Amino acid sequence: MTLVWKHLQGVTISNLEADRFLFHFFHMVDYQRVLKSGPWSFNNNILILGAINEGEDPANILLFYVPFWIQVSSVPIEFVAQTIREHMGNYIG
Repeated sequence: MTLVWKHLQGVTISNLEADRFLFHFFHMVDYQRVLKSGPWSFNNNILILGAINEGEDPANILLFYVPFWIQVSSVPIEFVAQTIREHMGNYIG
């Protein structure tokens, strides 16, 4: 992941337990870019990222949300309105 993220100042990765890792970014710019630029995957597995504050136990961070972009093709022009897009997004989840 360090090669894919192309970080500026560095990142360390610690294995916490089965399927749970701690990424420590040395620069806030790297941290923010990685969180905002997903979704990320590794070996055909989706990475579910969460933010942790100092003093928090990483095992208690809930990891169940991954933002996705979905492209819908061949939509008639009358369905391009903002409200229709919001309804479609709500339907998809």
